[in-house]
Amino acid sequence: MFRLYRHYKNGFLPVSGGILDQTNPFLQAMEIVESAVAEYEERRAAAGNAASR
Repeated sequence: MFRLYRHYKNGFLPVSGGILDQTNPFLQAMEIVESAVAEYEERRAAAGNAASR
């Protein structure tokens, strides 16, 4: 799933066409991964800020 996410972020979609041509399960999965990545990055930044104090 994360491999697909990397391609998705770089603009490469599994189904030819645009974002509206992608399957709903694929788009939902990408939203879940995007949310998890954002949460991870926020926690990582907070941990880095706490360590530098």
